Amino acid sequence: MDQIGDRIKEKRKEIGLTQTELGEKLGVTDRAVSKWETGESEPGVLTLAKLASVLEVSLDYLVLGKDGKSRPKSLYLSDAFVNKWDQENREGSYRRLAFPNEQALRRFPDRSTDRSLMDPFVWDVQKIQWCPYYNRYSGKTQVFALFENDDLTRRDIHVQHVAQIAKIIGRRLHLNEDLIEAIALAHDMGHTPFGHAGERILDKIYFEKTGRHFNHNIQSVRILTELFPNNISMQVLDGIAGHNGEEPLEKIYPAKRPTYDKFLSEIEDCYTDKENKKARTFIASTLEGLVVRYSDVIAYLISDRLDAAYAGLRSFDISATRKDNSAAISRLEADIIETSYGQDYIGLGKESIRYLQTAMQENMEHIYLKANDKVRGLDEMMRLLYDRLLSDLLSGNTSSKIFTHHIKYITGMHGSKALLTGDYTKTEPNQIVVDYIASMTDRYFIHLFDLLFPGKRPQSFAYTGYFD
Repeated sequence: MDQIGDRIKEKRKEIGLTQTELGEKLGVTDRAVSKWETGESEPGVLTLAKLASVLEVSLDYLVLGKDGKSRPKSLYLSDAFVNKWDQENREGSYRRLAFPNEQALRRFPDRSTDRSLMDPFVWDVQKIQWCPYYNRYSGKTQVFALFENDDLTRRDIHVQHVAQIAKIIGRRLHLNEDLIEAIALAHDMGHTPFGHAGERILDKIYFEKTGRHFNHNIQSVRILTELFPNNISMQVLDGIAGHNGEEPLEKIYPAKRPTYDKFLSEIEDCYTDKENKKARTFIASTLEGLVVRYSDVIAYLISDRLDAAYAGLRSFDISATRKDNSAAISRLEADIIETSYGQDYIGLGKESIRYLQTAMQENMEHIYLKANDKVRGLDEMMRLLYDRLLSDLLSGNTSSKIFTHHIKYITGMHGSKALLTGDYTKTEPNQIVVDYIASMTDRYFIHLFDLLFPGKRPQSFAYTGYFD
């Protein structure tokens, strides 16, 4: 019989590996390999891609065999699930768990969308894509700053990756894909220049001066409610606030958030929470928001590895990484779908949790620490820039860029609705400085710093060129 265990055993012997040696390459015991080969168990879905690579065979061959007679309906989803989904979809007997369009909650209900033209969350998508700060995604680092390399992921590509992964999952779960898309496309709009390194530094400075915290997810909400208010639905906004999922969880239930005022109160708590935990553990009130949360983790963990290969880190081979990434994304999507289908929560299987935790640890050791080394000196630069901009603001230096490039931009070009709570110039000065710095692209930050502090940028804080 041509079973997966037979194929593992055959190929292992062909390349001259013992069960122990194969286990070491895969991070499992020789006993596990033995059980695969005798048919007592099978490799987990996330082990298969790595196993195929080690055995130098295709994933199709490993799963389907030479003749493909027992070909499953899906390479990633179980036949039992596919059969159930097809039947329930055909009969319309699946659980209706999608967030209903008619329940979209807005700050100003009387300014409702024209539903004869478009559905409510499609309207949100359109407003998000036309927000001025949406354009700035393309100039903001995902992980690798200071590289002249057009293959590296910027935040505009990252949010599209998240949207695509989330919509694939959402469609199989019969969720509201328009709501998913709106949350995904806007979730990182409040990110600082230079990625999480910039976020940590700006938070530290802001907290030292005001006792309030900066978090990019909460800043994304601020942009869409205060700086460029377009009456975006609370379901989109709380999905944005709840997208942080640094610690993958087995299952998450949506939070109870019945009113817009309660949402705003929780957002304010994220600023004033001294330990800065509330912003990092904020939970969305919809299944759609939770799908985006998981999809964000999948997207950045996987794409960061490919970026590492493009950046020339020796731990990563471009061809192998691309192949592994594709299989890993599909298997994680499938796991979320099978685990969450018809449930009141979104979840992952234990093997997938272990995979993501391992990936996070590996990425930290091999990618993020090295990426942070590249922006050494950013702390001092951001402090100098922050203090100068704050000084200019407090002294009323209207020729300063914080007036001409930021306040005028907010209150002038987009000022007819800017800041619903009143005159933006009356906003607490540190908040204005934070708004400005967070809005900057990487290159804008560098150019402004060089303009204000000529000759003070560390020599190491420079781009690696295309031909370096």
